Amino acid sequence: MSAGEGVFVKIKCVFCVATIVIGTVVGLGFNSSARSLPQTASPAPVPIQFDHALICVSDLGPMQQGLTAVGLKPDYGGHHGHATTQMAQLGFPDGSYIGVEAPVDASVETGTPQSTLMKANAGPCGWSVTSTDMKGDLERISKLGVQVGEPEARSRNRPDGTMAEWRSASVGTGAPGSNLPFLIEDKGPRSNRAPHASPSTEGTTLSGIGAVVLGVKNLDESIALFRKVYGWPEPKIENHSEFGAKIAYFAGTPVMLAVATNTDSWVAERIGRLDQCPVAFLLHADDFKVASKHFSLPAGKRWFNLDVSWFDAQKLHGVRLGIIGG
Repeated sequence: MSAGEGVFVKIKCVFCVATIVIGTVVGLGFNSSARSLPQTASPAPVPIQFDHALICVSDLGPMQQGLTAVGLKPDYGGHHGHATTQMAQLGFPDGSYIGVEAPVDASVETGTPQSTLMKANAGPCGWSVTSTDMKGDLERISKLGVQVGEPEARSRNRPDGTMAEWRSASVGTGAPGSNLPFLIEDKGPRSNRAPHASPSTEGTTLSGIGAVVLGVKNLDESIALFRKVYGWPEPKIENHSEFGAKIAYFAGTPVMLAVATNTDSWVAERIGRLDQCPVAFLLHADDFKVASKHFSLPAGKRWFNLDVSWFDAQKLHGVRLGIIGG
């Protein structure tokens, strides 16, 4: 999957399957001493719809096998028409999906912004949100002083011969979706691009992608950036030594920001090697206990009063993928 793949996903309020109206989180009990919004922030909270999570690898096969080994078998999604890349998709009932993108031939330059991340076998490398008014969305964000890219045509030939076409545009600096999400707008039916729920998700209570955990260098600066772009209230912050990071969570959204708690942590090493980009994805489970038992996951930890557990990262070639619910 490329920077521009995506799915129309109804984001979950505290990871429930529903379109977020972010303004509802104002009344969820935020600390009265929290910092006020920057003067440049949007005047009202802006809702977003998570489109897809992107995993970049140098070779598609091993990651397909790794996902299958943990019980999440992806489907082959075909070749891209705008680059020498191919992808596999793991779809969920709410319409969201994980896309795994890799070169068709590792010896040939892919011609995508994620080329470096694919060569580095980065794993989690981007995320996107759906846009139904790309011109308006880009104008709004640009007026806030945030860098935006021009919409670019994208396409993919599916194995069944269907042509998927869309436009994508980057927001912020770095590879598209490495921090702020890139935007996607379909040119044809959404069903041409987005997969149905993969059979391996049936009976698991997994409903979709619950959160992206973004690795950041400066937590305060990253919090301010997201609040400026989306007008969100101050996030909750917790230390999670088992994850090697201090984590900020914008309650009611799918966004978590992780900053390394020490220079020896895996989060610090990853950011130093790959720069800022997603470090993990969490899948939402409608019933955490059922999902955890189905996949034989270890006992969960509590993050922001939610249960979190992780698949075997060794089987996933270092990719941190987990479930969240409660």
